[in-house]
Amino acid sequence: MPESPARLTILQLTHQGEGAGSTQSIFSLSRELAQRGHRILVGCPAGTLLARHVAATPSLEHVPLHFSSLRGAANAIAYVMNPSSV
Repeated sequence: MPESPARLTILQLTHQGEGAGSTQSIFSLSRELAQRGHRILVGCPAGTLLARHVAATPSLEHVPLHFSSLRGAANAIAYVMNPSSV
C-alpha cells in the first residue's frame, strides 16, 4: 500500500487581497490544498476580500499582514512559521 504524503504547512502570501485574479487564484489553490489534508495559512491584509473569504472557510487560516513595514511583515511571517524561534 502506498504511503500517504506528509501533511505540509503552506503559507500563501499576497499584499493584494482585493478583486484581482491573484486573489481568486490563491483562494482556489488554498481550498484545494486544504482538501488534500494540508494546513493552509493565507497571509494578506485584514479586511480584504481574500481575508473575508478565508475567514469564511473553516479549513483555512488567515494571517493578517501589513506590508507597509517590511520588517513588521517579515517578523510576523517568521513568527507564524516558527513561533518558538522568535
